[in-house]
Amino acid sequence: MPNVLETINKECHDCGQHGPHWCSINHGVFLCDECCSIHLSLGRHISQIKSFKQSYWPPTQLNLINELSLHGANLIWEYSLRDPQNRLPRKKPTARDALP
Repeated sequence: MPNVLETINKECHDCGQHGPHWCSINHGVFLCDECCSIHLSLGRHISQIKSFKQSYWPPTQLNLINELSLHGANLIWEYSLRDPQNRLPRKKPTARDALP
């Protein structure tokens, strides 16, 4: 069973920065501080954020988040962005990305 320190040694699923300290629980992805603030601005009904350092993580929840991460949870959320014909580099999301 992974512990919190093993989890935060991974990378942000939105921008690739090493050592994310946050997680979007309902998306199952790890987030850095900057991407976390973007997710927070989307609202709790879109992304539910939890800190690895400031929050209690039951072992079952931490294990679930790690399993989702290991098995490509981000591929589900970015599916529409992954057009094989369009090989754009990964970019850091901005608040404008959330606007319709």
